Amino acid sequence: MNWTDKKKWTNIALLSIITLVTPLASSMLGPGVPVILADFNVTSNLLASFVMSIYVLGFALGPMVIAPLSEMYGRVPLYHVGNVGFLITTLACALSNSMGMLMAFRLLGGIFGSAALTIGGGSVADLMPRERRGGAMAIWAMGPLMGPVIGPVGGGFLIEAAGWRWVFWLLTIAGGVVTIVCFIFLRETYAPIVLSQKVARLRKETGNQALRSALAPDASITPRALFMHSILRPVQMLCRSPIVFLMAMYAAIIYGLMYLLFTTFTFVFEGAYGFGSGTVGLTFLGIGVGMFFGVVYTGIMSDRVIKQAIARGEELKPEHRLPLWLSCNQTYLVDAFTSHAASVMAAVTLMRSLFGAFLPLAGLDIGAGKLEL
Repeated sequence: MNWTDKKKWTNIALLSIITLVTPLASSMLGPGVPVILADFNVTSNLLASFVMSIYVLGFALGPMVIAPLSEMYGRVPLYHVGNVGFLITTLACALSNSMGMLMAFRLLGGIFGSAALTIGGGSVADLMPRERRGGAMAIWAMGPLMGPVIGPVGGGFLIEAAGWRWVFWLLTIAGGVVTIVCFIFLRETYAPIVLSQKVARLRKETGNQALRSALAPDASITPRALFMHSILRPVQMLCRSPIVFLMAMYAAIIYGLMYLLFTTFTFVFEGAYGFGSGTVGLTFLGIGVGMFFGVVYTGIMSDRVIKQAIARGEELKPEHRLPLWLSCNQTYLVDAFTSHAASVMAAVTLMRSLFGAFLPLAGLDIGAGKLEL
């Protein structure tokens, strides 16, 4: 992509902000779950966990449709639809008058909010060459990693001061600002769509209807057939590629354990130690500090490894990311499946979100001591 660095980093910064706000909604409600249960007269441990994790279930369902659509119609329309949908569903959560209504709109919010998580890595791959991709992926990854950790910290004090509904009012305001800014500044990055738009413009200017994009899909394939083929690609990657499956499974275990802690910390620290809603949120800071330094370090080092390989005259390979693969697995997958980066990210998002949605359901029944073991 022959854009200026300023234009590239503006787009990456916007994507990072989107991927901060939407995962923020997944955990920000955590410290207020006991208050919600009391408001709606609910006593079920299962619902106490599921009101949190059902949002993450949306992260698993959304990518199956979002990834193929992004490779058919481009990234930007999907970002805009996701942002607007997230805004509407979050507003509906703030106005919920029953547990069922709250959970239904939480699920829809997760589906719409998964857009940037699914295709953000693909946009970074569109914008950045391999030798600069590690740092760019690290900046983009700050959002989905830090959002769930920051959420309970701010959410705890907000719930203590103004009530749990203000979590959704604040997210609605943030979502509205992000949506407006993205409509103004976010630009299409997917090469086949960018070229098709350029061809359409040249046809109009020159009157030459014979002009064609070199990256245009086969005209004999109908959009429906292309969509059906694309929608199966993430699942096929999980089933047929051992490296995709193993890296997705690793991410899923980490993600599942993280949300298992998110759903149990509130009950453990409020019940056993007498923490308030605000103080409970602070217990998540350790995870966030570790993630922050890990992402910064591996982002810098993975690009350094690539640049050293170039200096030695070696052919660039995705395997150059492997020295730091536990932290750079997403960058490795984007390097390995660049033309279908959105699909491979959808495969990882699907697997990790299923673990993040269902593993926490057992947390409160297992008990704090057994959970630590």
